[in-house]
Amino acid sequence: MKMLLATGGSGGHIYPALRVAEELKAAGHEVIFAGKFGAFKPVIQEKNFRVFETVVSGWSGRSLFGLGRCGYLLIRSLFQAKEFLRCIKADRIIGFGSYASFPFVFMGSFSGIPVLLHEQNVRPGKANCCLIPFARKVAISFKASEAYFPTGKTVLTGCPCQTPDRTLSREELQERFQLETGRLTILVFGGSQGSRTVNQVFLDSISLVKDQRAIQVIHLTGPSDYEWVKARYQAFSIPCYVQPFSKEIMKLYSCADLVICRAGAVTITEIVTLQKKAIMIPYPHADGHQNENAGQLAEFPMFRKLEERELNARSLADAVIALTQIPVGGGDWKKVEEKLFFPNAAQRIAQAAVAFL
Repeated sequence: MKMLLATGGSGGHIYPALRVAEELKAAGHEVIFAGKFGAFKPVIQEKNFRVFETVVSGWSGRSLFGLGRCGYLLIRSLFQAKEFLRCIKADRIIGFGSYASFPFVFMGSFSGIPVLLHEQNVRPGKANCCLIPFARKVAISFKASEAYFPTGKTVLTGCPCQTPDRTLSREELQERFQLETGRLTILVFGGSQGSRTVNQVFLDSISLVKDQRAIQVIHLTGPSDYEWVKARYQAFSIPCYVQPFSKEIMKLYSCADLVICRAGAVTITEIVTLQKKAIMIPYPHADGHQNENAGQLAEFPMFRKLEERELNARSLADAVIALTQIPVGGGDWKKVEEKLFFPNAAQRIAQAAVAFL
């Protein structure tokens, strides 16, 4: 079968789509990516998948001119999608959300191509909300998402993430990243682009934490903050591994005792998969999506949710110290897994798409 994967250019959309693409390819299907990919285009091409980019653009809501331009590009993208679909003759379309997926899912449904949507977050995004009537099924990452979709239209698959790397021990990985054994290791990152708020507040909290615990830090800063964050660590005299971004996130998780992060669906899946205690700081400008994602874990003692309005050096340091009181392996991870762990999510989504009659 020829499978078209329609998605936008954020890590939260791209990485689940890539995992599903790999499953489909392994099963003998041809996979084509369509949408808008930004900095992730080379990542897709490295996997030898064909890509087609559309002209569609999002609207920030700041001006009528921007709205008009957005509408014009949307119309152009619909014609682009129609012609592209006519040429490639796709058998299935899987939409992973984002405005960039809209033209292909919308036009594909009118061409009679079966459509499966995948919703990464608890609360569906705007694009998927608009596209629900055009999809035969919606694959959801959280059971709580069922409340947002028509009865009988969902299939619970989970959210795909990268496979944990078990080839090296924790000690070997820490040595590889120039870290020490025996210290509390904190992994900090604010999504694929980083977060200045998370970066700044965590740096302000380090002195409060290291007065009580011997710590070391893995910090993924995002490209725009790398230089000044790296410079700040010189004042703390603690082991640290600081990078703007890493393709080895699963190895970095394996080094860590505690994660400080946003609450994207992929991140939630990763910390559950690797059973890492976490402080989640939901991105406040995502229509509440991340807040609801974090809420799925906040009931368990191994996790803390801190919203940005309550985030400061003291509140973050207190949350770190509180979680260090929970021993390694402490907490009811079995209940967490029963609620949120789907080890074969990519395979489940691929099978759901192929199963359409």
